[in-house]
Amino acid sequence: MKQLLFFLVAGILVFGIPSYGTETFDDTNGWTKYGEEFDIVYYYRPDSISLSSGPIVRVWEMSNCSSAVQKSYREVDCVHKKSRSLQLEMQSKGNPTEIKRKVVGPNKAEWSDVQPNTMEEQLLKAVCTSK
Repeated sequence: MKQLLFFLVAGILVFGIPSYGTETFDDTNGWTKYGEEFDIVYYYRPDSISLSSGPIVRVWEMSNCSSAVQKSYREVDCVHKKSRSLQLEMQSKGNPTEIKRKVVGPNKAEWSDVQPNTMEEQLLKAVCTSK
């Protein structure tokens, strides 16, 4: 019974989170650039923005640098200026066939304060004004 419950919950977490797997992992088509820092370019996916509850929105974000691409499915609290990552995917450009994936889920993900003058604050401004 515990195994069945585990697989049901895992299936909901994995399949309940939208993914953009039909494109190449570092394809920026359909993504909107919201910032750049050092050699990292930051994007978010406007068509992935959805209301979770109250002032909380969910969105896919991507950071792309010369050695790796990282995508994160995030929740952003527009009122309390907090965010957390629900799913993280990373691909090394040295090994493009391997994608590392970590699904946390909303019950275990920790909220963190969005610090001023950071890329995270730029993402908050972008997604909270577009909802």
